Amino acid sequence: MFYRFGACKLDPVRRVLTQDECEVALTPKTFDLLFYLVQNPNRVVSKDELFAHLWPDSFVEERNLSQHVFLLRKALAGADGDRLILTVPGRGYRLGVEVELLGERGPTPSR
Repeated sequence: MFYRFGACKLDPVRRVLTQDECEVALTPKTFDLLFYLVQNPNRVVSKDELFAHLWPDSFVEERNLSQHVFLLRKALAGADGDRLILTVPGRGYRLGVEVELLGERGPTPSR
């Protein structure tokens, strides 16, 4: 199974992100952030929800999350990272494009 959004394709099994068929390097935590946003399309994901998912057994400061969002936007700069990862002031983040789930038999609708 793969997720396609914009010019990007995400392979959660191999933990690989490609953009325009080129592999994009992401840190493990930044990949986890993107994967969670891709799994939750069309909704705002709160910062608290992201903290609970990304750092379930740790206390981290908000700047850690902000740093990973920054790194993700930078990695997606060729695909317009600011348009892909949207900040919803006072609420959290959301993916700014539609997500398509691709299986072996072709596209299937995402959640």
